Amino acid sequence: MKGNIIGNDMANIVIVYEHKAREMETVLLLQYELKKRNHDVSIFQINDLNRIRFLIKKIDLIITPFLYGNYELKYLFETFGHVNKICNLQWEQIYNGTCKDDYKRTPKDNAKYATHICWGENTYNRLIESGCSNAVLTGAPQMDFLKKRFSKWYLSRDELYSKYGIEKKNKTLLFISSFSYLGLSKERIERIKSLVDFDPYYFKNLTEKSRDIILLWFEKILKDNPKINIVYRPHPGELFDDRIEKLCNKYKNLYFISDGSVSQWIVGCDVILNWYSTAGVEAFFAGKNNVFLRPVDFPKNMDYQMFDMACQAKTYDDFISLISNEELVNEHYRKYPLKKNIAPYYLTDEALSFMKIVDIIEMLIREEEDNRIGSIYRSQWRLSGHFKWCIKLMLYRVCICSKFMLKIVKKRKRLKRFVEFYSKLDTEKINCEDKIAFEGRIKKVLLDYPKI
Repeated sequence: MKGNIIGNDMANIVIVYEHKAREMETVLLLQYELKKRNHDVSIFQINDLNRIRFLIKKIDLIITPFLYGNYELKYLFETFGHVNKICNLQWEQIYNGTCKDDYKRTPKDNAKYATHICWGENTYNRLIESGCSNAVLTGAPQMDFLKKRFSKWYLSRDELYSKYGIEKKNKTLLFISSFSYLGLSKERIERIKSLVDFDPYYFKNLTEKSRDIILLWFEKILKDNPKINIVYRPHPGELFDDRIEKLCNKYKNLYFISDGSVSQWIVGCDVILNWYSTAGVEAFFAGKNNVFLRPVDFPKNMDYQMFDMACQAKTYDDFISLISNEELVNEHYRKYPLKKNIAPYYLTDEALSFMKIVDIIEMLIREEEDNRIGSIYRSQWRLSGHFKWCIKLMLYRVCICSKFMLKIVKKRKRLKRFVEFYSKLDTEKINCEDKIAFEGRIKKVLLDYPKI
């Protein structure tokens, strides 16, 4: 089903996202196509305090980044009102060996009646077996940008390197970091403990040990070979700490860059280095091989099954050998092809997943409301929810605008964390410049768009 909905079927749609770097391109692509089909589409960062505009606006459908149960539903109803039509993009669909069959991560309660987007057959089958009858298999929309139809989407190497002042003649290694557990407090780890099926203290220790050695490898190669660039791409939850800052100041060919999508950097770099990131799939779709840096033994039951036979560097000599000889890496993947392991988790054909999702959304708009989702909620939750967020917004603005409050903030840990968290959100917001740049690029890439 393609083409525009006309007449009374024009809908007010809100796309909620969590991480800008991970989701921005997909979110803007969905918005672009939905607006092209005459819908009114708003974009909202999930933790944005300024949500008063949704108090009186009628929303027909919400597109959410995740939806596990009634807790997330309560948030949606508090923010957007009594909405019965929800499409869950499910940005977390790939789990490690310990929790690959974990039903904690399967939508339950009233959330299972929403429409759930599935990247591959494994997720689709798991959700259907769990009673999520509205699960749909579309493929992963973020991978569309790495398909032939989007071959001109990314900046060229020259454009990318010029933008960030990277030496173009050097061989450039991209390290996709997954060190999100660095610096986590005991309090935070205890909260995580109830959500995961592995020991988070063990994983934090594994993270710290692995990172220490990997950074030593980087320092050694940067010192020995000034003709090497390393682009360190941090995890969205990873901070720019003192150690990285010192290394970046010491070695001008080490770049800590969180801007842009990880796919852009994969396309623009010569060698892709990984530790524990599912962004290895983006590298696969881009036709590039991963070298996994594993200086510390990684428990098999914690690793991702699809990377079970991935090419690994366990020592510094392995590291040097693999980045110096591309044929060694290619030979490994000829013997152990990744496609066989990735195929159950992702559709790997050239069909555009975002088009399937937009068609599904239009079908949902045409359908009658499903009251099962909203049956346990009451309209007063919306007012109480908006009141709560308005109080938080006022508190935040007072804290950052008042010298007196800033002194109090520094002395009170909880208030300090509150201000730091919401201050960081400014970097997560998709702004007008992002939208204008995206639309300019998408129009150039999709000049013959109607032929899709």
